[in-house]
Amino acid sequence: MCGRYFIDPVLAGEALKEAVESLEKRAGAPVKTGEICPGDEAAVFARAKSGKATLFRMKWGWKNAKNRLVINARSETAETSAMFSESMAARRCLIPASWYFEWEKREDGKVKQEIAPAGGQAFYLAGLYRMENDQPVFVVLTRDAAPGIAHIHDRMPVMLKGDAARSWLGSLDEARSALNEAQTELAFQPAEAEKEGGA
Repeated sequence: MCGRYFIDPVLAGEALKEAVESLEKRAGAPVKTGEICPGDEAAVFARAKSGKATLFRMKWGWKNAKNRLVINARSETAETSAMFSESMAARRCLIPASWYFEWEKREDGKVKQEIAPAGGQAFYLAGLYRMENDQPVFVVLTRDAAPGIAHIHDRMPVMLKGDAARSWLGSLDEARSALNEAQTELAFQPAEAEKEGGA
């Protein structure tokens, strides 16, 4: 599961910083960084009509048939799901991130954990997008949790770097291969010194 993630402009690197600045100029408004929550608009890479990977402003979450917000899609079934198959085939995206958050349940409360690939470098969440009311909206793909964090939650977002990230925006066959190269060597630490007792 992925219900919140964080983008640190400093860790993101110069290339992403320049892309965000270009997007802000095109949009005429700042792009949110820091903690990103469902319903927020965030910077997301997708193929433009020219075929070039381009940064767009997209809203996190799309509505299902019951008008409820859906923020995640299971990578194992995205190709066959009525809700996600069309986007899996033709509208895949990459969401820049520095880490994501998950709440670890403990006997004395919950701990908000920051989770990222070991090494601390920025990465991308694999996603899908579509249009709703002329606005692009996205969901984050999830998979079974890596063994090192399965005690925190049994699901985790699909995290991609390097060639795997580039492949995700390629052909469908390349995207399938990218799913097999997702990051599984992860590190985590409490996001705050104190445990959180709420949701």
